[in-house]
Amino acid sequence: WREYAFLLAGGGLGAAFGAGVDQVSMTLSPEYFELGKGIPPGPGFRWGATMVGLQAGFVGGLFVAGVLLVANNPRPGRAALSGRALWALTPVVLASALGLAVPGWVLGPVFLGHDYASELLGPERMVALLRVWGLHIGLYLGSILGLASAIVSLRRARRSESMRS
Repeated sequence: WREYAFLLAGGGLGAAFGAGVDQVSMTLSPEYFELGKGIPPGPGFRWGATMVGLQAGFVGGLFVAGVLLVANNPRPGRAALSGRALWALTPVVLASALGLAVPGWVLGPVFLGHDYASELLGPERMVALLRVWGLHIGLYLGSILGLASAIVSLRRARRSESMRS
């Protein structure tokens, strides 16, 4: 039951993180959700964007928790780490995601280009859209790197734990 609780809690943490990110994203560039996610402007727009963040974050949180559980799977000579030790690794993933979100924000307009729709939105709104797009790419890349780092830390901790036994 503890593993299932860890999965659900990971999904919940991811959902809260995703909803928070999308609230900020929507404030910076509503066009990201209108054009990129197909959410029509008007009543319910903020709720629609929140639901996108909740869903994406929940799946991402489940994925991260599931990968950590699989990496922590006990085997002969290597006991699993405690749930507390697994929870201690989750800030690594979140910090890495946020750490790459900033370069994504800065570099989004540089690498993603903006000529194709600047007439539609105007240059300022197009740059805002590309910044938010870059921010999201940075979050995803940072999450992957943070998860890889967490797995390395988990394996080291399990190895040192088995050497003590």
